Amino acid sequence: MNTTISLRVKESDKKKLDRVARAQDRDRSYVIKEAIDLYLDLYQEKITRIKNAQKQVENGDVCNEKEWRKVFKK
Repeated sequence: MNTTISLRVKESDKKKLDRVARAQDRDRSYVIKEAIDLYLDLYQEKITRIKNAQKQVENGDVCNEKEWRKVFKK
């Protein structure tokens, strides 16, 4: 289900959105929706990675600096 929202953007960003929309033969709303979808997907991936890392730490699945340097040869 779609809903309508409004937002304020800088004039320069509006112009950028319009250029992208023209290049894709789409309207500005489509470009904004795609940008929001991409941002939300990336943000969710970030949260998932953080939660997975926290679980690894809680489970003791970590290495010390010496082990890390050996693996990455630093």
